[in-house]
Amino acid sequence: HSGLAPTGPRTPLLQGTQGGIARAASVIGYHKQTEPNVLALHAGDAYIGDLFFNQYFGAAEFQLMSAIGFDAMTVGNHEFDLYPSTLLAALEASQPAFPLLTANVNFDDSSIADIKQYIQPYTIKDFGTIKVGIFGLTAPEAQYFSNPYPAVVSEEVAGAAVAMVNTLAAENCDVILCLSHLGYKVDRVLAENIPGITAIIGGHDHYLLEEPVAVDNPSGEKTWIVQVGSFYSHIGKLQLQVKPGGVEFVGYELIKLDQNIPEEPNTAAAVDALIAGIEATYGPLFTQQVGFASAFFKETADSLLFKGPRDTPAGNLVADAFRSKTGTEIAIEVGGSTAQPLHEGPLVAADLFRVCGYGFNEVNGLGFRIAKFKMTGAALWQAMETVLASIEVTDDYLPQVSGMRYQYDASMPPGSRVVYVEINGSVLDPDREYSMSGNEFLLYVVENVFGIPVSDAYVFEDSTEFEVLLDYVLSQPNQTVSPYTDGRVYSTTTVVGTKETDALANT
Repeated sequence: HSGLAPTGPRTPLLQGTQGGIARAASVIGYHKQTEPNVLALHAGDAYIGDLFFNQYFGAAEFQLMSAIGFDAMTVGNHEFDLYPSTLLAALEASQPAFPLLTANVNFDDSSIADIKQYIQPYTIKDFGTIKVGIFGLTAPEAQYFSNPYPAVVSEEVAGAAVAMVNTLAAENCDVILCLSHLGYKVDRVLAENIPGITAIIGGHDHYLLEEPVAVDNPSGEKTWIVQVGSFYSHIGKLQLQVKPGGVEFVGYELIKLDQNIPEEPNTAAAVDALIAGIEATYGPLFTQQVGFASAFFKETADSLLFKGPRDTPAGNLVADAFRSKTGTEIAIEVGGSTAQPLHEGPLVAADLFRVCGYGFNEVNGLGFRIAKFKMTGAALWQAMETVLASIEVTDDYLPQVSGMRYQYDASMPPGSRVVYVEINGSVLDPDREYSMSGNEFLLYVVENVFGIPVSDAYVFEDSTEFEVLLDYVLSQPNQTVSPYTDGRVYSTTTVVGTKETDALANT
């Protein structure tokens, strides 16, 4: 997600101490120099989430990944956020030294056919006599929540996976890796039902799995599933050994990219130069303090299937900022629109951008603009049921709110999960029209994907989510914000699952 620079906590000199691609470069470079047969793989969504994308449209990410020595990357849904034409332009500008992979996206339309020079269904890497086949898969929801047209993203991921396994087996590959941007739930289904996949390196839902999940596949062998979070917070080191009887698991390590990992100097210098270009356009977004966080602002809603409060400090902060700007009765920011937490200590503007940086607009480029609209209580209830239908899978659609409280029961079937909704102390009136605010993407999805009617829709041309959040922080006493949750979102029951399901719900 374009997280090329380190993030907080920041030093008094505003230097980031966690993450960043320069730390990733140190780890990848060290292992490629000191160990044989090393592959560096990326599970998709290099795009969208930080200011580097909004300034350089992906070319910077591909250039740095080439310099570091990545071997392959699958195509994530966010790679299509500004259409395949923008992706093609970035690929032509950067000429990456590694292929992008996806086996379930059709690029045959003549207007984008040139993209097939850079994006392939699979690739094969030779290590002496050992052949490693790698294929990619892209989340089908890209077809609905991104902008892949005129490319076509197929939902037949299982069929694509079977075809790739057969193709790579015919090529006499000793190891077959699926570079997946489907999410853990789908990865698990593929592993359980398709023989021949040695390991699935997964992305999309940002799980940080501390150990590989070993799944018995139909051939009686193991398929290992790994996933290592997001934003260059960690690198996973999976070790496999090819033996006459097959492939064996040797070991796994999660490498945290914190202050104990030095930044590779050349990569760090390249990132600093990119920052200088951003600041030449937008001002001192990385180098000037704009606020202070008294403690850590968690962004993810844990334990979605367990009883208890599910509002997040980051979600509450953003929703409160929206309502402060618009004066509406309600503000909503779904979990998938908040991207990164705020760390305790000094804040720069780029930290605030990262909290809600999953967007772009053509007016100033600084993310999604804020919008306001009206909706009846009945329509709001319908919208809540729609987004809560997927609560077992992700918090991406879980509404974080201001001016509103609601409860849900995840044990009930989809369509009957909303228990209670309260607007500013009063029970929701289905016949009354309420004023609401959110980002322009939420407005689009409500109207055009969910088909739920709204009225008096207005998009603020001069105000993005980031700018509204920045103004809100600057308006606080001593420009200091403190995290809190107050039960605005509440799960009324615990859904009992397997030990693994419960662990994933807490990831």
